[in-house]
Amino acid sequence: PRVFYIHSSMHKLFYYQFWSICAFLSAVTNIANSSPAFCFLSRRPTTYLIQSASELADAIPSIDVYILVDDNNASLPSSSSSSSVRYIQLNETFLIKEGFQKAGMFGSNKICSAWDKALYYFTRIATNYSFVWFAEEDVFIPTTQAFLSLHELYSLHNDFVAPELTYNMQGDSYSWYHWYLAPGTFTIPWAHGIVCIVGSSRRMLSAVDEYARWRGELTFVEFLFHTMGIQNKEMTIVTPLELNTIAYRQRIAFEQVRNRPNNIWHPVKSFVNQKKWRQNIINITLIDQNQTLNKFHVLKNKVMDNIGINSTSDLNDLLSTFELVKHQFTPAERQQLRQLFVHLATDQSEEISSLLHRLADHAFKLSEGIHDCDLFSLMHIEMKRFVVAHINTTMEEDRTEKYVALENKLVENKKTILWLVKNGNGSIDEIGRLRREAKQLTLNLTREIQCERRYIRCKQIVQNKPNLGS
Repeated sequence: PRVFYIHSSMHKLFYYQFWSICAFLSAVTNIANSSPAFCFLSRRPTTYLIQSASELADAIPSIDVYILVDDNNASLPSSSSSSSVRYIQLNETFLIKEGFQKAGMFGSNKICSAWDKALYYFTRIATNYSFVWFAEEDVFIPTTQAFLSLHELYSLHNDFVAPELTYNMQGDSYSWYHWYLAPGTFTIPWAHGIVCIVGSSRRMLSAVDEYARWRGELTFVEFLFHTMGIQNKEMTIVTPLELNTIAYRQRIAFEQVRNRPNNIWHPVKSFVNQKKWRQNIINITLIDQNQTLNKFHVLKNKVMDNIGINSTSDLNDLLSTFELVKHQFTPAERQQLRQLFVHLATDQSEEISSLLHRLADHAFKLSEGIHDCDLFSLMHIEMKRFVVAHINTTMEEDRTEKYVALENKLVENKKTILWLVKNGNGSIDEIGRLRREAKQLTLNLTREIQCERRYIRCKQIVQNKPNLGS
């Protein structure tokens, strides 16, 4: 195996067409230059995890597969046992000095966890990857094709692929247990979600790297990615339904997996079950010989020919059948299916329309903030990203002088710290002071936003209280 160690230091039509063409050319270029990776996070890799990683690497040679080994005392497999898998072990003391700490303290009880190590490796060392998937070892992937379909469908045009995205617009510290960690890390709005398996673009990873350089630490990974994603106008986030079977804690039976073999599941802590279930899915697929795919097309044609108030049963059958065969469709075909189902939903009853839109989401889930009335093709997502960013910029709410002053000070603080870190000019004490200032400015700006938008009650004038950034 290859082992890595670190021990030391809307617009006019013209513009729409123009940007659509640019987006298409950009997409073609990105396809040519795309280089993805997949990283399993483990404390000590089990024999089964190594076997699963090797199968994934062999089945999809275009994706480099890694296992991050959190325990630096663990012995790594010999080169003959898993030559297609790459291993990562990193020195924790060095990473803490580099600001990669506190991303995964919950569960690991370590200031520098597997998450910190993985993020360091793919932001500072392996920067050649355009998209990186991270998965905990108790995530169950029924087949390599299930993962490949997910990757091909969503990685090219999204900066973050995640099981869920929950917004916290007002900075409410009580709606989620871990929000008490958020004040001082980001201004509002915040967002969070489970991260047992997620995919991140190079743009997202670069943002994580910049945050570590600026703050000297990361923050809890379950709101780190999500908050960065919603605050960056250029980023897109998608929550595919293939990941809606990821949960913090649940009981999973094989019957559930058999009905949705193209979904990713968590947690399945029994590696014996993982191995047995994977083989069962393979056997079922071999026996099927496209019978289910043919059934899907028959049902689809039936619905197309006779959609109406009596179509509920057929639509439910169509959905359950599609769950079994969706991996057999290309990304373009999945997108066309979405367009078809959305079109069929027009002028239907609420129940029928709801079922058809559900089918549409199962075929191809749109990125957050993108709607069917805006686009029907992947290349338009780039256009939508540009339009949304422009509209948000030109339609921002008026800000108070204090808001603008605090925001400017925070921007200057970030520039100063990044410059000092890059050039090695600042002392430890000076950079530490500036980082504490960044936290206080973030707290002050967040409060100003909450006051301005009346999320909280605030006095008009606060006297005799020192306020950094006032």
